[in-house]
Amino acid sequence: MGADVLRTFGAGSDYTFGPAVVGFVDTHSQYPGTTSFSRSSGNISGTMRFDNFELNGRYAPRPAPGLGIAYT
Repeated sequence: MGADVLRTFGAGSDYTFGPAVVGFVDTHSQYPGTTSFSRSSGNISGTMRFDNFELNGRYAPRPAPGLGIAYT
């Protein structure tokens, strides 16, 4: 059981204004030909995909230290 291949693609961007930064990341993971995620215990193989979106932010009022938060 398992997957022979894992493919992951992602892209991100951020915008800085003053001491704050807001960013967005989008990733896509694909497991082609896997039986690990099938609903039954048979030998059914298929492709499972996961799409994740992340919004993150950072705030650094001075050169050091900073505060960051992210949600995926």
